[in-house]
Parts: sequence; structure tokens; C-alpha cells
Amino acid sequence: MAGERWLCVAAVAVLALGGGAARADIINGDFSNGLDGWVKAVVNPAADESLALVKVVGGRLHVMTSNTYNWDEPSQQWLLQEDNNSAVVVIQFVPADGGGFWAPPGTTAIEFDAVIGISSNPAGNTGAGVRFEVNYNDIYASAPTGDGRLGNTDGTVRVEMPGLVPNGQVGIDFNLASLSMLNTTPAHSVGVDSFTITVDAYFDNFRFVPEPMSAGLLLVGAAGLVMRRRHSRA
Repeated sequence: MAGERWLCVAAVAVLALGGGAARADIINGDFSNGLDGWVKAVVNPAADESLALVKVVGGRLHVMTSNTYNWDEPSQQWLLQEDNNSAVVVIQFVPADGGGFWAPPGTTAIEFDAVIGISSNPAGNTGAGVRFEVNYNDIYASAPTGDGRLGNTDGTVRVEMPGLVPNGQVGIDFNLASLSMLNTTPAHSVGVDSFTITVDAYFDNFRFVPEPMSAGLLLVGAAGLVMRRRHSRA
């Protein structure tokens, strides 16, 4: 699938919530308890760990990736500096009870708050940014759709979940990737032999839509309306 291919080639940060025992909420979706089960692992690590940063700051998940490219005159191209290669940062969420994670009945979408800033990104480069995927019933939905990436963002990101089984709980997993890669060839200017692409992103309030409590209130309200109509007819 397109989502699987994309993650294999370009994933920088992956947030995975695996299926298992039934749950009806996103555990620690607001990071009020710090990472609390969100575990960082780095592949192709940077010499400076701050170039592949994952931590909770001010109650928000902070993910920052940074890659430096130097101009190589003999090959006439920009080369990634391995010492700064923070190309893959993996974050996994594993519930402490060894259970799993399920979307509650009635879920139609996932929302989360994001503040994303990209610095020193060459014009035309689409290799830097953030992408979110949700997998349920072997179906992928993403933000943005296709193989694009979220650029500079400050607001709520919503991912619709078409095809979600409506009459039961469905195991899901999330993939959140932050990329500071180069997939274009910027022109080389005399005297400018190096540049660093940095993606600095904050995430918070991962939540189902409608939220379980809201969905419950809607059901209660509907039941009350039915009872009221029956009473009026009597």
C-alpha cells in the first residue's frame, strides 16, 4: 500500500499504538504524564542527539529533526552529512498493562493539535515536513492525503476514517513522521556550501471524533427525545 511504501522509504518519527485489549480512549493523548509509554528509538542516529529530539515540553510532544547538506564539487550535488543524519526516529506507544488500543464505537475521525515550523527548506523541496497516518482494518488514512507532507502549520489537523466498522471497536495504530530530507537539487550559489533543514514540531490532544463522552451524550439525548415523543403521544 502507498502508506506502507512511504513509511519504509521516508519515515522519520513513528508513533505506533498497537491493537489488543479493548480501550475506549487515547491513552495520554494530552501528554499530561510526560511521554509515559511513548518510547524513542533512533536508527542512523545523529552524533548530536538534539538533532533527533523527542520529548515532552510544556505538556506537548516535541519532535525535532535536522539534516545538514554540504555541496560536493566533484559530483556537483548536495550530500547528506552522516554525522547529522537524523533520518529515522521511531516512537512506539506500548500500554503499560500489555494490552492494546482500540477506537471506540462511533469514531469517524482522528484530530490532533499541531504547530510545525520548517527552517532553511530550499524552494521546491517536498522532502521536509510532517505526515500522519492511521491504520484500521488494513485501511490507511492520512494527513495530508496521498504522499504529501504538512508544512508550516498552527492549528488542528483532522484525519477522516472512511470505512471504519460502525458497530464495534476497531484496533488501530498511528504513524507520525517528521522528515528533514532533501528530494530536490537546489542551485549552488558561490560561497554557500552548506545548509541545514530543520523540522521543529509540537503535537498535543490526540483525540477521537466524536469523543466517547460526546457520543454518549448524543445517545442519551436521542433516547430522551424518543421517550418524550412516546409520552406526548400517550
